[in-house]
Amino acid sequence: MSDLVKTVRLAPEPSHDPMAQQPGETAEAFVARLQSMITAKRAEVAASRVSSGKLGENIASKLNGQVLTLTIDLSKTLHKSASGKSTIVATTGGNVDVGNGLYIGVNCYRK
Repeated sequence: MSDLVKTVRLAPEPSHDPMAQQPGETAEAFVARLQSMITAKRAEVAASRVSSGKLGENIASKLNGQVLTLTIDLSKTLHKSASGKSTIVATTGGNVDVGNGLYIGVNCYRK
């Protein structure tokens, strides 16, 4: 028997994970591809929010062409605010992307 040990290194298989840098892809191209994927996903989520008619808690929405209508049921009460000084009736929970570079943030509360 020989003391010689032969090591075989197999080339790694190309990744089929779209979130992984592909063989031969520059770092700049990888970052640009990821940014493009993020932008597309944000647009998809925004369209889904608006088309589902639900932008937040107790806020219904309807898109008719270029007109976005929000409906809040003023008879409902959600919870106390973080400070406890007011009662939340409806909220988007912060600014929400509604597509086309537009954002909306709604807080409806009683003091």
